[in-house]
Amino acid sequence: MIGHQEQRLQYWRDILEKQKLSGLSKKKFCEANAIQYHQFNYYCYKVRPKLPKSKPPEKRTPPKFESLKITQPVTASTKQSNYFCLLLPGNIQCRVPFHFDANSLQRLLGVLTS
Repeated sequence: MIGHQEQRLQYWRDILEKQKLSGLSKKKFCEANAIQYHQFNYYCYKVRPKLPKSKPPEKRTPPKFESLKITQPVTASTKQSNYFCLLLPGNIQCRVPFHFDANSLQRLLGVLTS
């Protein structure tokens, strides 16, 4: 025999499923079905599936930095564009403003090449 509490939870599971299938927002569904919105939200929380405990983050290897080869010298005409273009492995292009901070560039390259 199912207990009263379990019956109530099953009732709300059914209500929550109906709301999902209705395509209505939670608020509109509650209004259309004479359900108190705060009570609906309570049971959304109460009957939601329990999430498994998260695993610890994987250890990441630090990024490797390589020297850059400048293929075109910076001249007055190229400097007018206000940026330079880096071609990274994997055919990634990165346009970097000339005033970009060197430490920020190093972090950005670490993200793009990891």
